[in-house]
Amino acid sequence: MSSEDELADGESSPSASFRKCLEPLMERLSVAGISSTEVPSARPTEFELFIEMPTVSGGTAPVHVMNAERAQLLLDSAFEEYLISDTYDAIHHTENRYFECRLGTYGSVGPLLTARRVFKIQQIDRETVLPVLAVPSQEEGVSIELGPWSRSLRSMGNLAFSPAYFPSIRVSGLEGTVAEVERRAADLADALFFQVDLSRGVALHMVKRLNQRVRRRVPSAPAAITLPAWRYDQEPMALYWYGRSAESMPLLQFLAYYQVLEFYFPAFSRAEALRRVKRVLKSPTFSPASDSDLARVLQAVGSSGQWGYGDERAQLRATIDECVDDDVLREFVESDEDRKRGLATKSALSEFRVDLRRTDTDLRSQVVARIYDLRCKIVHTKGTTNDVDLLLPFSHEASLMGHDIALLNCWRSRR
Repeated sequence: MSSEDELADGESSPSASFRKCLEPLMERLSVAGISSTEVPSARPTEFELFIEMPTVSGGTAPVHVMNAERAQLLLDSAFEEYLISDTYDAIHHTENRYFECRLGTYGSVGPLLTARRVFKIQQIDRETVLPVLAVPSQEEGVSIELGPWSRSLRSMGNLAFSPAYFPSIRVSGLEGTVAEVERRAADLADALFFQVDLSRGVALHMVKRLNQRVRRRVPSAPAAITLPAWRYDQEPMALYWYGRSAESMPLLQFLAYYQVLEFYFPAFSRAEALRRVKRVLKSPTFSPASDSDLARVLQAVGSSGQWGYGDERAQLRATIDECVDDDVLREFVESDEDRKRGLATKSALSEFRVDLRRTDTDLRSQVVARIYDLRCKIVHTKGTTNDVDLLLPFSHEASLMGHDIALLNCWRSRR
């Protein structure tokens, strides 16, 4: 029987079913002024839809509609009244004034153990639905609940059809702007989850938005797998693998990759100091009897210690100079428009920009300034000369570090 005969008998293809389900959805999107884009797909539906939902900050975030089931979830919800969080995998219902966020766990405790320890469910399968756990609040009119994802959250989230025992937190009754409500909800969640960790041994957290991470690109035509002729020092390799394992913890990942560079500070800063000394000694006017000439030698060497020559920023510059040149950095930054724009924009993450259009300084100087600034914000609250803001784990600023982490790794194939 041909596909035409099947359709004539009342059956419809996945593409036709999806298209029919989208008709009322597209009407509601049009009335609400929400834009969408249809793209081809290898799925049985032959196409997919990306809806640009409004976010708390006034921007948009894509919601992926890949089949009729996902479209029906949206049709069953009041999506016109939702704002998507820029920071969390969460939604704000602007009419009913509530905030709901998907929950995850740190460590080895997953959703199954969470269901057992927090919700006291012993027999669990994929169809098990979590009960709603109402948490007493000290604030009048504020309601906090732990429970299963609502259909509203499923319609907006990244995992539309996860098991029913995946938890969320829902906070309602908070006053203020949407951004203020989100901050207060996060504060309440931190306090609650700390108590849950101490009493139940489960470290819950509000899940960050996936699209804030910069995904690592794999070459479309990767080279053949062969055993490299080079061998690498064990210590920086251990730090590199530590960084690769910490992709959900950007501050830790950045610091691990920074320490890879730091391992080579003594060698490369010494090489730079030797070059400076040689330039002084080779000067035709140099005289070993001249105190001023000897002072020039000392100045060329700079301060030295157990870990290298010069201060840390100078050692970072010497290491980057040895590992990469401006052309390589320029090619790396230009290869991705999001990266190029993100590094060139002054933001709360860092006032130091990597801007290819600047002519007052070379590219490596810009990179050193930005990397060292972020390093200071992670390690302590004071820079070399001025106070700097503390960069906190799980903050919005930390979630913006993907391009900087990639920047720290751009020369890994060079050395």
